[in-house]
Amino acid sequence: MGEEERIWVRVSLIVSSATNQLGVIKNSTRYLCNTLGITEKELEERLDQLSDKVLYLKEQNIIYIKNFVKYQAGSVKSNKFLKMAKKIMNELPPEAIR
Repeated sequence: MGEEERIWVRVSLIVSSATNQLGVIKNSTRYLCNTLGITEKELEERLDQLSDKVLYLKEQNIIYIKNFVKYQAGSVKSNKFLKMAKKIMNELPPEAIR
């Protein structure tokens, strides 16, 4: 996957309506495939190639965008945002929080 496609896929994940305030996408691989116009196998391949930026937990059907909160929290100093991020984090499986 070329650098342009890496950027396109990552930006698509970031701006997806399926992405929550913590940068987590749950149970939405079919939705993402439809949005990106690719198959589930192609999505898996792209997520594997983005492993430095994205954590994909296939068994739990969770995609976690690394450093998402870091950039969101920098622009959003809201207590509501931080409370919601903490709540979502508590719902994640342990392997998603490293």
